[in-house]
Amino acid sequence: MGALARTGRDLGRDLAEISSGRRRKRRAIVLCGGWHLSRGAVTLDATASFRLAVMSYNPGFVLNKRVASQGRNMHLFSLTDYPCATIAGGLNLTRFDLNAKTFYRWLHLCNDALNHPLLGLNPRVVIRPITLKMLDVMFYQVASVDGPVIPRDSEALLNPGIYGVFSADGSPYQGSMSMISVHSISFEEAEARSRIQGLIDTAFQNEIPSHLASLALARDQGRCVITGRTDQETQLVWIVPPAAAMSFHGDDPSYLAKHRVLDNIITLSSNLVDSFGRNAFTVDIDDNARVLAFSDLPSDAPQLLKRLSGVFGTPSEDYWRFNFLYTLTVYFPTGRADFDHDRDDPNAWMEELVEDNADLEDPKWSTQLGKEVLDTFRARSALWENSSENMHAEWVDDEEDSSSDSA
Repeated sequence: MGALARTGRDLGRDLAEISSGRRRKRRAIVLCGGWHLSRGAVTLDATASFRLAVMSYNPGFVLNKRVASQGRNMHLFSLTDYPCATIAGGLNLTRFDLNAKTFYRWLHLCNDALNHPLLGLNPRVVIRPITLKMLDVMFYQVASVDGPVIPRDSEALLNPGIYGVFSADGSPYQGSMSMISVHSISFEEAEARSRIQGLIDTAFQNEIPSHLASLALARDQGRCVITGRTDQETQLVWIVPPAAAMSFHGDDPSYLAKHRVLDNIITLSSNLVDSFGRNAFTVDIDDNARVLAFSDLPSDAPQLLKRLSGVFGTPSEDYWRFNFLYTLTVYFPTGRADFDHDRDDPNAWMEELVEDNADLEDPKWSTQLGKEVLDTFRARSALWENSSENMHAEWVDDEEDSSSDSA
């Protein structure tokens, strides 16, 4: 199978022997935090890990399919294990302008909603632009910090890019971040799952009672609250589905009653109902009731209002605040970079390279995941070859020493 195939089978043993001192090292090997993640059959099972060579392309990073579909161009990385960096969140800044002050508010709202309040982010965390480098497949490190701290009270708009979370003094923030591994599913998906699982009560809880429907119809007179139009077909929907509110608060039944009320019902254009169920748009009450779209709307959807000013001073404010908070937990967190285990398995791809039967014309090698697998394989191969050369030189030295001793 050739020298490269030997890499996957024998490199771990070779490195373990080097690190344990059973083979004398001709020159020092630079240590760094590296290959501590499981890589299946081709894992390097060494107690030390080694700095990889410069990669053959300008590295990006792997995004799970949910995140990639959102077209994000601003990415936030946790530095809990600095210098390692773990993707935690991100946004598509082509959809709306976002200043730093508002970003920090969103960050705390979202992250802290996904965890116990006592485990929330330090209220003084800041962000700074960073550059990443890849150490292994889906394993990244900060290559450089590229700018000063972005002040928490800044009204300047955030630019697309890669940012890390830092402490107020500018050092890497090493507290935990819930957004790394947790995100919410949309209202629509949550109800669909409950139906599949046979949770009839959940579906029933989200039905609008007839007496509340009559009151809402009389109140709104067919006017869509989010577009202001009266010339289109409309439907009544919850701002926050009662079952979702109860589930979000630990299945506390009191939240069911609190949300089955008239002030939690709006009239909405029919061609926006599905999008609203997907949490595609919402209203940030604390940003002057700005209407925000986090996902694409139907091509025939009417234009949304820029502000929902009529909501101020009404009991509906609190329901819109929760709708906005929930939408953030759907669209802001990233979760750990992942892949489709049935189709995009980096361990299987690495095995193809090790066994020398990979079809490099396959489009998968042009994906970010494919590039990372290729570059990691090449770096491991180069490392093994260098180690082999060093070990050969050591064996020559040993033989020369033996000859000298005999003489």
